[in-house]
Amino acid sequence: MKNPFSRYCHILFFFSILFTAQGQQPYFKIDTLTLKPEGLSFPILNNAADSSACRKINHVLQLSELHLLFGQQKKNAFEKITSKKANHYVSGMSFKIATNNSRMFSVSFSESGDPIVEWWSTYYNFNSVNGSTITLSNLFNVKGYADFKKMVNEQRTSQLLKFLNSGKDFIVVNYKQQLLDNFQKDDLSHFIMKDSSVVIYLNGMSVNKYDFLYLKNNIVGIINLSEFRNLLNEYGKSLFGIIEGK
Repeated sequence: MKNPFSRYCHILFFFSILFTAQGQQPYFKIDTLTLKPEGLSFPILNNAADSSACRKINHVLQLSELHLLFGQQKKNAFEKITSKKANHYVSGMSFKIATNNSRMFSVSFSESGDPIVEWWSTYYNFNSVNGSTITLSNLFNVKGYADFKKMVNEQRTSQLLKFLNSGKDFIVVNYKQQLLDNFQKDDLSHFIMKDSSVVIYLNGMSVNKYDFLYLKNNIVGIINLSEFRNLLNEYGKSLFGIIEGK
């Protein structure tokens, strides 16, 4: 006869897996709007517990990236940015969602433009509860933010020196001082939030666009939550799901 205790444990194990899987479900359901054959894609958020936050995030992304709100287009949602008359003509667009939970939503866009090919990326971070935009400075008190920026600068500088010492990344050598100056001036606006880290990319630099693409992909600040959790204010702790004393 099968041990009833063993059977009970199997039932508990089954439900623990079920609840864990449910807990990992994305907070916002994401529909993808595409334009073919151009290869453009754009996210549409829906099915959130609070529709007002969902609508607010959608509006920010649509106005910032598409330059129109859904429903105002004549042909398609991409019509303004793909028009030959557009200031920044977009020939390619894709997006990547870094975080989608009940506390925060982070998404980045990778875009390209013609006729002179350019590449650029944009980053957005939102409070999932109210749809407001998240800036890093809002997560710390004044001293905490200064300490956090110092942490980012030290990590980037160390990373840069490793590249230089490797002797392989000759492009970086050409921009050493400019990079160091950029580290100091960077307002840290190009970032993505994750559950256990903040990933910070280089802000704009006056360098050859091909070199900047290389630098952007190779000099990335990744600060783990364990390194800055004690610097966060109450709002910052709430976004990262930190409970006092744990």
